[in-house]
Parts: sequence; C-alpha cells; structure tokens
Amino acid sequence: MKTKRLSTRLLISVILILTLIFSVSCGDQQNPIKSTNNMTETTGYPETTAEVKTDMSETKTGSVTTEPLTTTESETKTEPITTEESATETNAPTETKAKLIEISSADELRAFAKAANSGSENYADYVISITADIDLSSENWVPFSTDYMEYATIEGNNHTISGITIVGAEAEQQLGFIKTNSKPLYIQNITFKNIKITASERHAAAVIGQNNSEAIMDNVNVDTLTVAGGTGKVGDLTGICFRIGGLVGMASSASTTVIKNCSVKNIDLTGFHNLAALIGADQSDKAVVENNTVSNIKLNYSAGYSENYDAAKARTFCDIFYNNTTWSDHRDYDKDNGNTYENVTFYDIAYDVTYKDLEGR
Repeated sequence: MKTKRLSTRLLISVILILTLIFSVSCGDQQNPIKSTNNMTETTGYPETTAEVKTDMSETKTGSVTTEPLTTTESETKTEPITTEESATETNAPTETKAKLIEISSADELRAFAKAANSGSENYADYVISITADIDLSSENWVPFSTDYMEYATIEGNNHTISGITIVGAEAEQQLGFIKTNSKPLYIQNITFKNIKITASERHAAAVIGQNNSEAIMDNVNVDTLTVAGGTGKVGDLTGICFRIGGLVGMASSASTTVIKNCSVKNIDLTGFHNLAALIGADQSDKAVVENNTVSNIKLNYSAGYSENYDAAKARTFCDIFYNNTTWSDHRDYDKDNGNTYENVTFYDIAYDVTYKDLEGR
C-alpha cells in the first residue's frame, strides 16, 4: 500500500513538471520576440547598430535604427554632377576672371610695354587701366607694338602720361607712344603731354606711329608735342621724315581709324610732307573724324626741296585735321562733323612762305 502511494505521488510530480514545461513554452511564444542573429526586436521604435556601406553591397546585422543616413553612409547623397561625372551635361556656366591690368607708375608702364613688345604676355581682350598721372621724363621711351593686344583697351581714367621723349635710330620708322598698331585697339580718356620725338624716317605721332588695323580713339588729348623730323635739302632728301600727325602718323590702306571727341593743342611738327594735327596721312580714305578740336598748331614742311614740287603743290600735302589720297581741302567735311580749329600755321621751309589756317589751299 505504501509502495502504491509513492508511485502515485511520483506520477503526479511528473505530470506537474510536464505541465510547467508546457506552460513556459507557450508563454515564450506569447512574449515579444527578442533579437537573435538576424531577427529584430519589435517593441517600440527599432534601434539600429547596423553599419551601412555606401555601395550597398553588404550590411551588418544587429539592431536597426531609423536615424537619418549621412553622406558617408548612403550612396544616395546629392552632390552636384560635374562634367567628369556626366557626359550628357551641356551649357554649364563658366567662371570668368576679369582681364585687367592697373598701371600707376613709370616703372609699371615700361614693364608693360616691354612685355607687350616681346610677347611674353598676351594682352588680348585686356583693359590696361592707367590709375595715376605718370611722368616718363626720367629716360627715353621705347615704343611698343600691339601684336599681342587684340581687342585691348587702354583706359586712361582721365589721367595724364607726360614727358615722353623718343629719339629714333637712323632710318627707324613708326615712332610714337605706340609704334605700330596691328590689332583692333581702343584708347580713351587719356592725355599725353610734353612729348618730344626726333625722327629721320617716316611715320611719327604722339600716340600711334602707324595704324594697320582698327584704332578707335575717344577723348584722347595731346598737349604740347614737338616732332623734329628730317627735312632734307635741295638735291639731297636723305633722312627725311614724312606722314606726321598729332595722334596718328600714318593710317594704312587696310586700316580703320576713328577719332572722336579728341583735342590737340600746342604742337609743332616738322618734316617733308603729309603733316596734320590729327592724322598725317590716311591712305584708307575712310577715317572717321568727329567732334575734335585743334588749336595753336604749327606745321613746317620741306616738300619744296624736291624738284617735283613747286610752292602751290607742296602746300596741298599739309592740312589741318588730316591728309588722304585726294590731297584736297576737307573743310566742309570737317565742319559738318563737328570739328573745330583755331590758330593753325603752315610754314614752307623750302620757299620760306607762311600760311594761316586754310590759306594757300
């Protein structure tokens, strides 16, 4: 009987243990799922500890959060597309840098002229800005050419360049602040004062010795210019200088020369022939000359030393504003285009005759 009771109690204990195990097992199924391996917790907002690679090829598992991804965590970053990244991009804006040179001293101006002459710098489309009055009287000026200055602008900002002295070598041609202009060039708002040029060959002026391209001058002024050009003598025309102007010595047949709102005063030009206050000789016959003033001008010519010129013919090679291939008086054209003059004197060296204004034309 006692054995039977023990068996009954043992059976009951086994049943209770099995019931407890079954109850725990069922309870676990009803509880929230815990994170194991690749499973995630579902209670509340998800938390992440996962590392996300930018190439999205591999992720580490663990708890996952919803914090925003940074540009180092996701390949969906929004950096601008560059031309290297997309061959289909067109019309992208281009950043440009202003082409500007500011010159405020004689040393800077000489350095610029040297670079322009040598071609060590290319000043195409540049603005050459004069930012102060400049005195060049300390040493002779070496004229420069504009081969490397296509469409450049010399902006004077109403300043003055003074004291230019040029002594041409034997048989040296084209003398002036600029020796030869071969590219489109703009010069404006500047005064040249106290200029002295000695020349034994053709083409001399305060600003451009010879223009072979397009030259536009607006509000360019010359005050006190002396050109001592060779005049020759009877039977010997060696070393004569001709085509001398206040602004331009010679404008070639291929050139376009525009001179407007300019002034020339207190000048004394000496040479063989083709002397004028603005352009010594315009061989293009198309110079534009508008709203200019000239005053206190003396033009001394020696064409009469040639056996081909008497006094009347020699006189036709000098004019107030410019000479061209027609060798005619341009007074009507000049007046209609707003040009004015006063106190102009012509002196015939060979015949020792003086004319005032348009006398002798």
